Amino acid sequence: MSRLRLFIIANKAVTGLLSALFNGICTAYLISKGFDLFAISKYFSLSLIISPLLRIPLGYLADRVGRKKVYSCGLLLRAMQGFILIAGQSMFSLYMAAIAEAAYSALISGSLEAWLKGTVQQHGISINYPRLFGISKFVGSLVSIVTIFSIGFFLDIQLEGIIRVISIIYLSVSMCNLLIYKDQKGESETIAIDIRRIISAVAKNKKVHYLCFILTTGFILISVYMLYFQAKALEIGVLESSLLILASIGALGSGISAFVYSKIGKKVNVRQIMPLLFIGVLASFIIMNFSHNIVMLGVGNFMYGISMGPLMPIFYSWALDSISNDYTSTLISFMTAVATVAAAVATIVIGYLINNMGLTYAIYSGIVLGAISITFLLYMNKVIKTQK
Repeated sequence: MSRLRLFIIANKAVTGLLSALFNGICTAYLISKGFDLFAISKYFSLSLIISPLLRIPLGYLADRVGRKKVYSCGLLLRAMQGFILIAGQSMFSLYMAAIAEAAYSALISGSLEAWLKGTVQQHGISINYPRLFGISKFVGSLVSIVTIFSIGFFLDIQLEGIIRVISIIYLSVSMCNLLIYKDQKGESETIAIDIRRIISAVAKNKKVHYLCFILTTGFILISVYMLYFQAKALEIGVLESSLLILASIGALGSGISAFVYSKIGKKVNVRQIMPLLFIGVLASFIIMNFSHNIVMLGVGNFMYGISMGPLMPIFYSWALDSISNDYTSTLISFMTAVATVAAAVATIVIGYLINNMGLTYAIYSGIVLGAISITFLLYMNKVIKTQK
């Protein structure tokens, strides 16, 4: 395996672990600081609302000044987000953390993947993207399982201590990325007409339409999960230390599905498998809703991990094969911006329902949103097949 592949896998593994840890305890940590779920939903929503406004200009910036530099800056802002959450006690600090998260999300959106594609084309390297991203997801999940389970089962670490360690590691990884490998960007002679190309790609490329809708549906379901799962765990009496064990179970499911995708990715018909994966996510929500103990909640989280695990490997594999290198970051940023707007609306609605009507109504609303999205996805499959 080449050093380039190892670099990508190591990067994905470390950031995947940090993200799993952070997302696995963030809601519970904010609850422990006295914030209610409606306030937390506003925190998530603000990040999701601001992020689309930044994604396209920052994606363009990555193509222009250097994709790895922009990616590293994103990791730095993720570290700042953690430090702000630790230091702050007010809604203002929560909003500042949300802005940092929005910028982090926009900066890393496709930057590393676009850097990889440009480097591969520059040096004439052949890479199987589904296999690379599948293995990266699998290794990241494996590392997450071992680390998260060890922290949750063997170590007595408070949630704030975990957030602090995560932030320090994000800061370190950011610095390391600036030093390793030469940066890469789009060709200067084509950057000036990127916007026209993006508009053309969005208008004419059916793969872009489909990818955008897949990502939108996925982001909506992730938003439901982020607000619901940890609140449900605390509601049925799961200890804070056990949240990490539940997170490791989800990572196990994600790792298994990512490993399978790394083996069969080139043979997979994305239009056939994506509705099935989203149906699996909805089934996991139903199991979680009827859970009265940690075992059933763990089963639901395992199914969620299996169903959601291949989403980003599939997205990036297909995107890199469908988009010109010169504006890869910009177009991926555009697609994620659209998906993030939809997720922001869903997060506000779900947060309001949780705060005013309870967790059950919220999860059923998420299931209905997911079912509508899956129905439309199946309709798009039929239209594309008919057009062929």
